[in-house]
Amino acid sequence: MRLKRGYLAVECALLFFIAPAALYFIRFAVAFKIIPLVMGVALICGYYLVRYCGYGRRELWLPQNWGRQLAGVIVTFIPLATLLTLLAWYHIPGRFFAFPRHTPHIWAAVMILYPVLAAYPQELFYRAFFFERYRPLFGSAGRMILFNALSFGVGHALYGNWIAPVLSTLGGLLFAYRYWRSGSTFVVGVEHALWGNLIFTSGYGWYFYSGAIQ
Repeated sequence: MRLKRGYLAVECALLFFIAPAALYFIRFAVAFKIIPLVMGVALICGYYLVRYCGYGRRELWLPQNWGRQLAGVIVTFIPLATLLTLLAWYHIPGRFFAFPRHTPHIWAAVMILYPVLAAYPQELFYRAFFFERYRPLFGSAGRMILFNALSFGVGHALYGNWIAPVLSTLGGLLFAYRYWRSGSTFVVGVEHALWGNLIFTSGYGWYFYSGAIQ
């Protein structure tokens, strides 16, 4: 058991901290390959969860109490989204709502595609796979949520600015808690999509944009 825990600890460190941190140093090479990379990793994780962990419709799609869970997502989102929007207006006035104002057609496409191509695939890897495989490493839910959030922040360091990892760590705390409560990749994927779309709309999306790396 101790040997297995040691192996899992090394594997977790490599996959969720060392490898993502290393991407920072090759960020110019991978700048426009992030979405294919995320989707490829998500497919592998999805196969693992279904094949070896018995994940099915409830875990990957709609849980039995999905309405109540989504209501909790909305109740949390509305006040915090208002604060983030006000922060964007104050902190980055030159970029505030610039994306929908200047390129509305591309913005609309991102609003549709981001939940499917980025938010849900990331949740398969960062929440479902992480929680299922590495649960034995953590003695409490709080510790697991904290490490998961930190790994999510490290995963966004490749954008080469401090805003992306800081916002991602905060979002990671919320998403990890939501997954721990709901056990549903769908529910946390919806929450991730809401926040991602708000970030791209408000102006903070520039710090999560592959073109900004260049």
